[in-house]
Amino acid sequence: MSIESKEDPLEKHPACHNCGSPHWPGEKYCADCGQRITTGPPSFGQLFSEFFETVFNLDNRVFRTLAALPVPGKLTKAYSAGRRKPFLSPLRFFFIVTVVCLAAFSALLKQSVGDDMDESRAERHRKGYYDIFQDELAQRADSLAAISPDSNCANLVSEVSNLGQAQISHFSIGIVYLEWQGGLAFQERNFSIPVSEFVSLRPSEIADKYQIKGWFNRYQVYQMLRINDSGSDAIPILLGQTVWGILLLIPLCALALKLVFIRRKYLYVEHFIFALHVHTFIFLWLTCATLLYLFAGQNLLYWLTIGVAPLYFLFSLRRYYGQSWWKVFLKAILLYFSYVVIVGICFGASLVISIVLF
Repeated sequence: MSIESKEDPLEKHPACHNCGSPHWPGEKYCADCGQRITTGPPSFGQLFSEFFETVFNLDNRVFRTLAALPVPGKLTKAYSAGRRKPFLSPLRFFFIVTVVCLAAFSALLKQSVGDDMDESRAERHRKGYYDIFQDELAQRADSLAAISPDSNCANLVSEVSNLGQAQISHFSIGIVYLEWQGGLAFQERNFSIPVSEFVSLRPSEIADKYQIKGWFNRYQVYQMLRINDSGSDAIPILLGQTVWGILLLIPLCALALKLVFIRRKYLYVEHFIFALHVHTFIFLWLTCATLLYLFAGQNLLYWLTIGVAPLYFLFSLRRYYGQSWWKVFLKAILLYFSYVVIVGICFGASLVISIVLF
């Protein structure tokens, strides 16, 4: 009696196009590599579905994360306890909210002061070119008076010359930069230039005329001149560069938390995640406040931020670090003062980076 060999039932089924592993009919994803199982070229629907899934990743994790974030400390505690699959990555979530927040602030600033900035830029150009015209008119009048002996003509030319000089606005623009003194020492320098030079001379010519020495000092002057001539277009560019200061903000805040809670034996990365979640909530709140003001003209959420942000931070400390209320309250006060210093450092860094990378 012969014994028939048993065939593997999976051998009759198609294999994954990515890793070659067989799969059962009806399965949507490969059990080995996780790729979606397809039987030919993708449809347009699949292409757009993959695009939105990759770019926005709008799955249940978004809604779970948004639901957990408003509860102080809940998201950080769950994530640190190992429940990471149901929620978005803290760094990714923070980055998305920060970008949206900066975009909302940019729209608000362009709406509130953008027109004034563009009008001021146009006025500077108008006055600058008008001063150039009046100055040239006065010079031509002097030349005409020198070649014309007629007294009536001389009087007329004199009046035109005086009128031209009287109409010059002498409007100027202030330029401020930090002069490098060596090492980490800098000294603030400033000078003023007439609008006629602002509109007629190149940045390098202005730096030469006012004897700006050193490539770093000259580069700052070039950038300040560009910013002055950009009008409202400078708003999104400058705000976009502040993301570098914000990225510096989180590690410094995590360091402050590490020092204040040094006896709790938390790793630095755990303080880092806590700082990410707290700032994500605050930036998301500010985004909602900005959008409400943009579309409804209401600034209620802005005023509530004064109380909501400190209270959210206080309750988050209590829930996550698990200390008594009086200890948490005292440490929160210390962290509030530290935060003011940290924000000042980050704001200064953002300002320098914004000017350099404009």
